[in-house]
Amino acid sequence: MMSAGSSAATSMSILDGGRVEFSTRLDRARRLLMLLLIAVLSILLLVFVLLYALSTARLPPGAATPKHPSLCTSEACISASALLQSHIDRSADPCQDFYSFACGGFHKTHPFTAETVGSVLQEDNSIQGNLFEMMYFKNLSKPRDASEAQLFQTLRSIYGTCMDWRGSSVLNSKKEEFLPNSWQTGERPFDMKSLVRPLLDFLEGYSGIEDFLARLVISGTSDLFRLSPGSVERSLRLHSSPYYLSTLKSWNHVFNVGISALEDFSDLIDLNLTVSINQMKPAVQQMLNKGESYLKVGPYHLEQLQNFTQFEAENLNFNWTEFYSAVSKYSANKLPPSMRVKIIRYPLLFFVLEQLTTELEHRQGPYYDFIRMDSALSAVNFLPDESFKFFKNLFGQQKYLIHEKESRNSSRLCMDMMLGSMPPVALQMFSSAFVTDDFNSVKAVVGDIKEAMWENVDSEAWIEQPSKAAIKKKLDAIRSTVGYPQFNISEFTEGYSKVAAQVNQSRTFGDVVLQFKSTQLQNRLWILTADKQDLMPSDIFSRIFTVNAHYSLHLNSLFIYLGLLLTKVYMKGYPTACCTEASAAQSATRSGTPLTN
Repeated sequence: MMSAGSSAATSMSILDGGRVEFSTRLDRARRLLMLLLIAVLSILLLVFVLLYALSTARLPPGAATPKHPSLCTSEACISASALLQSHIDRSADPCQDFYSFACGGFHKTHPFTAETVGSVLQEDNSIQGNLFEMMYFKNLSKPRDASEAQLFQTLRSIYGTCMDWRGSSVLNSKKEEFLPNSWQTGERPFDMKSLVRPLLDFLEGYSGIEDFLARLVISGTSDLFRLSPGSVERSLRLHSSPYYLSTLKSWNHVFNVGISALEDFSDLIDLNLTVSINQMKPAVQQMLNKGESYLKVGPYHLEQLQNFTQFEAENLNFNWTEFYSAVSKYSANKLPPSMRVKIIRYPLLFFVLEQLTTELEHRQGPYYDFIRMDSALSAVNFLPDESFKFFKNLFGQQKYLIHEKESRNSSRLCMDMMLGSMPPVALQMFSSAFVTDDFNSVKAVVGDIKEAMWENVDSEAWIEQPSKAAIKKKLDAIRSTVGYPQFNISEFTEGYSKVAAQVNQSRTFGDVVLQFKSTQLQNRLWILTADKQDLMPSDIFSRIFTVNAHYSLHLNSLFIYLGLLLTKVYMKGYPTACCTEASAAQSATRSGTPLTN
């Protein structure tokens, strides 16, 4: 029994010992497996770290931690980005001409913007740039963060550059910010013949020297004299700066300046115009045969100017086609880009007119209404004691109502503005408003204009409500009563009778504008014979026309907003007392009838 019990105890002890040993071995195996797994993971982690470090070392500086801007999700950013997309011309090769690539789409829809804004208005910031500022940076939501603000700033820079006729060199110099460094700068194509054909047709149709000079001034090509070396200060400037004419003491000075500059430019492009110029000099000298080299311009000179018609085109022997052909050939490798831009500007007016042949019959927009409103408000602000003799020389005996003393200076300047901005067609539209003594009809026109302006602004969905409220406030601030002069409308229109008949016979908007330009030139001749030669007409209408004419009908509605908020763009330098009304009320209605957009 004891033997059997002892044997059983021994067996149990052996079993327990085996279990302990097995458990110990299992624990050891588990620990070994864990260590093995840790070692493998450590090795893998080390390999990953080494590979990452190696790949980072091979990347250029700054590429290891790329910063991605936030997505463009705000209303303002989406609208602005869509606008930028519409400005791209994908048919242009950015490697050859990045400016056309970035701005070509914009230029196709705004074909006259590049040359007009900076050169005609001579403003530091273009009108379109200010409009873009209002539409996409003030009226819409603000950028959410710095990265989106940078996107807006880039877009603003590109848009503003597209507005600038000097933008080709500017944008190409900045393209490294947007394109790979390997892309090269190219030049825009320059096609002289396609640009100047309408201008040549007009200039070559002259009948004599007087007509030639008139066409030169009407078309704005007197700026051509600025192309000659050193001739900027001695150019005619008849088109670009009418006030300059008041400093000219004689026709001798006018023609000598122009002829000298033209000779210089003729030599510059290897085109001999000496024969043609020499044929003009005797006619000029004939006007000055009394030996008074700085004689004040008077009736005698105007009479002699009429004699210029004796010189027919074939005798003058001046061929504009030959001239521009030489300019075109010379520009290929000699003319600097700035000079080429000036040459491109010459046919701009006629290029605009070609696009507006049916505008007069169908126009129902702010530009056409501005002519009416500006003419009405400026025509009723004459200063009697300072301008009576001046207008007596032009139109005969006049009667005026006396204005307040404090408004004299502004009235005098507004008289100048009226002379430059009263086309015959607008004069006819408002003639019925000036025939009564109390001028209630004029006041009614102003009231109807204010109402029509607000209706136009209120109907534009793109104008935000806060902006509409500001516009409404400005409209309400326009004075309902002003000092109106009393004058005989028949006497006033006598000087325009022939022009008015020609306007009535005009078939196109271009014809009307050319009639206005001709009348403007005639006004300058009248003023030269007046006692107060310092009262020169303003060229504000010409500027307004050039800026507005290149827009389509729906885009013209933008100028309602623009004219109210940017009055200084249109009336820079004019007194607030008189001209705030005229500039703030640029959108109107025709002769008391509310305008329907």
